[in-house]
Amino acid sequence: MQVTDERMVYWANHLKKAEENHKGVEPLTSIDQEMTVETAYQIQLVNIQRKIDLGQRIAGKKIGLTSLAMQNLLGVNEPDYGHLLDDMIVENGGHLSYKKVLQPKVEAEIAKKKVKSLV
Repeated sequence: MQVTDERMVYWANHLKKAEENHKGVEPLTSIDQEMTVETAYQIQLVNIQRKIDLGQRIAGKKIGLTSLAMQNLLGVNEPDYGHLLDDMIVENGGHLSYKKVLQPKVEAEIAKKKVKSLV
C-alpha cells in the first residue's frame, strides 16, 4: 500500500488524539486492512518527531515481543520496536501517576543508564 503523507499524518493525528485523551483505539491494522508494518513505523516517527519538536529527547529504544510465545499470543511474527522518551524515565524509588498510563501493567525490564564521562 502506498500511503500519502496526508494519510500518514491523518493516522498520526488519530493516535496523538487518543494519547492526549487517554483513550485506547482499535489497532490501525484492524481499521485499515492495507496498512503495512513499514507504514506503521513511519506513522510512529511522525509523532516521535512532533514530541522532539516540543523539546522531548529520545532516551532509548524499546524492543518488544522478542519471545515466540508472546508473538504467538498476540498474532505477530516478529519483534517490534519503539522509542523511549525522556519523560518516560522513572528512576528507582520514583513514582508514576496512574493518570499518565492507559492500561497499567508491570513488566520487569533491564536497562542501563547512560553515564556521562568525566573525562
